[in-house]
Amino acid sequence: MLYDLQVELERIRHEVVAVMEEACPSLKGSAEMILATVWLGVTESKIRATPDPEERRKLVNEFWKGRNAVERAIEVYRKHMGKGDLHPEQEPRKALP
Repeated sequence: MLYDLQVELERIRHEVVAVMEEACPSLKGSAEMILATVWLGVTESKIRATPDPEERRKLVNEFWKGRNAVERAIEVYRKHMGKGDLHPEQEPRKALP
């Protein structure tokens, strides 16, 4: 499961970089997406360092909420650029309940 979070974090980082290059969002929008992506990295490292299963579960939920927020921002910029349709392999993965 931790490997999945690491892979998902790397995918999000690449998506954010691609959107930054293509859409050139405003300073505020780009700063928020970058900070949210950095916070995902911090959360993922906290998950790896936490031995308590209950705390880890909370952090995993926080990670997925943050990832979903970044995904929504990426979708908005892609729709604004006219590239709202993604190839099926590029579709964001869904978290398991």
